[in-house]
Amino acid sequence: MSATPIVMYSASWCGYCRRAREFFAANNLRYQEIDADKTPGAWEKIEQLTGSRGVPLIIVDGEQTPGGLSPPDIMRAVSHSVERRLGVRGIEITAN
Repeated sequence: MSATPIVMYSASWCGYCRRAREFFAANNLRYQEIDADKTPGAWEKIEQLTGSRGVPLIIVDGEQTPGGLSPPDIMRAVSHSVERRLGVRGIEITAN
């Protein structure tokens, strides 16, 4: 089984994106980062998904987390992904 896929749309100048990277590292979460300034069409994709051009946009296993960098929402989404992948209920993963 593969790990829960996490994608973060970000920008190098974004302080919240830097904090998100730190959060992922502190919690040993692997993720794919898409720099919106360097990836053609990324800003348009962000706007399509959210209605605005705000980063970070964090997507866990295909589901957008609300509010950008929200550790409880991110960990809740990770827990739900693990539950779906394992076919179980009641898993709670918390942040460091």
